[in-house]
Amino acid sequence: MLTARRFTSCTTASTRERLETAMSNVRPIGVRETHRSAVRAIQSALADLSDAYLLQAQVDGMFGPRTTSAVEIFQRDYGLYADGFVGKQTMTQLDTIFSGGVVRTPSGMSLHVGVNKLDPAHYGGEVAVLASCVNDAKAMQRMAENLGYSGSVLADEDATVANVTAVIRAATEALFAGDAFLLSFSGHGSQIPNSGADDEPDGMDETLCLYDRMLVDDELHLLLSEFRVGVRVFLVFDSCHSATAAKAKDQITVGRKAIKDVLVKDFDSSFKQLEVALATVPVTRQEVGSDEVPAARSSEPLTDEQLSKVFADELDPDELRPTEPAELSIQSKDIIQLFADLEADAAQAPGKLLQRWETPYKGANRAVYDSVRNLVGPKEMTVVEAKVASFAACLDAQTALAGSVLSEFTSHLVTVWGDGNYAGDGEQLIARLKQLGSQNGAIPTLMTYGAGGSALTYERPFVI
Repeated sequence: MLTARRFTSCTTASTRERLETAMSNVRPIGVRETHRSAVRAIQSALADLSDAYLLQAQVDGMFGPRTTSAVEIFQRDYGLYADGFVGKQTMTQLDTIFSGGVVRTPSGMSLHVGVNKLDPAHYGGEVAVLASCVNDAKAMQRMAENLGYSGSVLADEDATVANVTAVIRAATEALFAGDAFLLSFSGHGSQIPNSGADDEPDGMDETLCLYDRMLVDDELHLLLSEFRVGVRVFLVFDSCHSATAAKAKDQITVGRKAIKDVLVKDFDSSFKQLEVALATVPVTRQEVGSDEVPAARSSEPLTDEQLSKVFADELDPDELRPTEPAELSIQSKDIIQLFADLEADAAQAPGKLLQRWETPYKGANRAVYDSVRNLVGPKEMTVVEAKVASFAACLDAQTALAGSVLSEFTSHLVTVWGDGNYAGDGEQLIARLKQLGSQNGAIPTLMTYGAGGSALTYERPFVI
């Protein structure tokens, strides 16, 4: 059986099953292998070991002559029979190398930024104050900690460009090939006219609205270019215009298989849940046909104590309501009510859009942003050597919704993730988030950057 994290935790269930089948010599992996994710896992392992085997850019999921040659070279280097097929000996050798005895155990660092309010001295006093973004950052930090990341939260006044940049730069110094960095941002997003030589298709630069000023996509792209080869970087943007908040690169189109996989799991899960519900949840005529006016929801953000209870499934929904709700009989109904509140809050929540008349790209501030982009200069197109996958709440032309507990996109993400029970890959994750939909039509997107970045879409996202 496989033991290395990269072949167990990082891979999806079907990929692990295919690798273990090869490891048992039942069906070795070789030329014309149809399980592309399993091929990518092998190619990625070889590329991480040495450029002499494969380059990161050659990790494409196709087992052809180039991959056969790489496997043969690896087999000769380790005294194995060089036949170009990945069977028991080759898979066992790779697993041993990445189990910690030869290759160091990967580590993870994370940064979670939540900005409910912006500095009125820079943005003006008309920008909407949000309620859910700091909660989003804490929710993402909790998810990251459960995955083994060491991380921190920067919220409101602490979420300055200098502080965010300093933490990212510290990560670029501390992380090496195989390590992971997770950056999440929740807050306002905006756009400013593009003035660089890269000529983005929409003629706009996307920005993340940090407390003291906007972080332009050119700046973030430059920071990503400072990560070492082989570092895995995961970005999560819950803001308006966020698809290319790290610069326009390769957008992943969700394929039919990913959508089908999600639907199959949904049907299976729904039938199981229905059986449990029919067996355990009494539904009375009064509950189904009640004409009682629902109690109003609170528009106040949750306290830290309440947020902790949300993720421990211990929160009494009464704490979220200013008036007494209808009586709920059992805990399962409490949980259902809680998530219903999350969705309803998102539906009625303000958007995270900075209106054009609120944009700080005017007056004296315009010179600030133009100077920033001039300093970045040609470096905005610097090659990113790390593997980067970006999960965003919406397309560049769209807006994202905030909430009173969690923002819509973050709420969907942590729900799908399910305390680490999510076993799909990045492409399937985006398919799932798209299926959940949005109250304002926002379409979640997945972008990849860097050599081998596309390989991350075939692995479990965020896993170290």
